[in-house]
Amino acid sequence: MKDTLLNKIRNFTAKLTQLKWIQGISRGGMQVMPFIMVGSFASLFAGLQFESYQSFLTSTGLGTALQWVTNCTTNIMGILFVYFIAKSYAEILNLEEKNIGIISIAIYLILCPSVMTETGSLLSFDYLGSKGVIMGIILAIVVVRIYQYILSKNVKIKLPEGTPEYVSNSFGAIIPFIILAIIALIIRMVFIYTPYNTIFESFYALLQIPLNAIVGENIFSQLVLNVVAQSLWVFGIHGSSIIDTLRGPIMFGLDGAQQAAYAANLPLPNIMGMAFSYMYYTAIMYPAVAIAVCCFAKSKRMKMVGKMALPASFFGISEPLVFGLPIVFNPILAIPFIFIPSIVMGIAYLITSLGLVATPIGVQVFNIPLAINGILNGSWTIAILQILLLILSVIMWMPFIKFADKKALEEEKIGELKSHE
Repeated sequence: MKDTLLNKIRNFTAKLTQLKWIQGISRGGMQVMPFIMVGSFASLFAGLQFESYQSFLTSTGLGTALQWVTNCTTNIMGILFVYFIAKSYAEILNLEEKNIGIISIAIYLILCPSVMTETGSLLSFDYLGSKGVIMGIILAIVVVRIYQYILSKNVKIKLPEGTPEYVSNSFGAIIPFIILAIIALIIRMVFIYTPYNTIFESFYALLQIPLNAIVGENIFSQLVLNVVAQSLWVFGIHGSSIIDTLRGPIMFGLDGAQQAAYAANLPLPNIMGMAFSYMYYTAIMYPAVAIAVCCFAKSKRMKMVGKMALPASFFGISEPLVFGLPIVFNPILAIPFIFIPSIVMGIAYLITSLGLVATPIGVQVFNIPLAINGILNGSWTIAILQILLLILSVIMWMPFIKFADKKALEEEKIGELKSHE
């Protein structure tokens, strides 16, 4: 029965991760990370609220420069997602079209809202950033599939043999691009006659806002997703990569809104985001396990694993613990591994929502140790809370580590006795 259930879980997750559009989103999203991190730190440095520092930024023009860095990174997150996901998805489908990322951006901009001014129609920045992320992901997938379908029907300009490849490729993209542009133009014209005016505004109102509320900003949904991710890890499946592929774009969008508000010295609109999740989930979870093992384990094997895993755990590296203790297929350690991280994150959310600790400003802090990443997210109070929650986590892990260690000691004694026989 156990093996049957395990096989079903493995088969399901294997099929999920093998879906090509899931792979495209995952790979493309990872390529956006450098831009998000650079924009995060630009927002941080632009928003530090010290009077003398802000005067320095204003007098030197550095504040404007930092804001422009943010505009060209996190504030065009939608464009970055549509480009990299389309490019990655096309590569996975073996679609030999090097311009597909740029074509996807063009379709994105054709559909994007515009603003009327005295000088004419201008592109609105509103949906280039976090508000356009989900739409950008969907557009990337749709554009690539339509492009692939057009090419499968051999609808393209054919040049004579001997024409240089780069010239043939350029002309080969013309007809598919024209068809995609016409489709986008028709969609834009149709939506003018709706209450939302554009497909972006319609999508944001009808889908992205509810998704943010149900998944992104909802702590209960996040805790459930964390439990699912941790449970998959217990079966040897990289649960975090699967769950974060699905919720990541929403969470990054929330962080983008945080950064923009912080840089403009406005009230922060959210608590949740990928930064919050990492600081109170991953950044605490793995160091807590490693510290608990080092403090309470007496068996040679567990102490060795704890010492080896401790430095890496502070940088969010989990594999030495997950496979070294092991936590995989270990019913004793599975219980705390699944539930303690969600308990800790729930406490952090409650304390933050009560205003006892500062709200994170959305700076991406992956692989940066706890306390440091708390300070980078705007306040020493976050760092203090992280340390207190780390101590609480170690205490909660203690009885489980001792129980597992007792079993490991018994196994070691049996091994020693057999070696002396």
